Amino acid sequence: MNWIIKKIALPIVLGISLAAPVWASYVIPDGSVSTAKLANGSVTTSKLGTITGAITQADLATRPSPTPTAAAGGIAQSSSSGSFTTVSATFVAVTNLSVTLTTTGRPVNLLITSDGTTSDSAFGSTGAAGVGQARIQILRGSTEVYLGKQTSQSTGFLGSPTAIVALDPVAAGTYTYSVQIAVTAGTSASLLNSILIAYEI
Repeated sequence: MNWIIKKIALPIVLGISLAAPVWASYVIPDGSVSTAKLANGSVTTSKLGTITGAITQADLATRPSPTPTAAAGGIAQSSSSGSFTTVSATFVAVTNLSVTLTTTGRPVNLLITSDGTTSDSAFGSTGAAGVGQARIQILRGSTEVYLGKQTSQSTGFLGSPTAIVALDPVAAGTYTYSVQIAVTAGTSASLLNSILIAYEI
């Protein structure tokens, strides 16, 4: 059997004008477009910016737990330095204070801070008053991104609580950060119970 399909004049039968198509007012129901139906990269940042209040803090993915090696969006955190002491006048690497971070091109925030244990964290030197002097640096690979100095104001060891912050504006890539210390005057330099943290801001 052959079927014959006849054209129907919609404006006459339905009483509508083709100048305003039926689909022009059609609204896609909420939830009908799933993430699987969107091509990767199809929703751009500029498009999101026009949706006021559409994205809240609760919609953002949480950061993964800190690890010594972190992917983009993660936090790279080292193990503790323990009680690290050196008598070297040239910079030496602090035990455990090295992390690797993959970045997307935003500046990297670097912190040397307490390891969170009940032991005191400190950076300082041992020597006579006004003589003991310790230096500390943070490296990206072999490039210095932070350099600091602490001078003893009393005889014996004098250290200040570890609270060093540095900002490293770098292009997208994967970088390894490390910490080194040296004693430039006095007997020794120490970094106690501290960790290195790196993340994009």
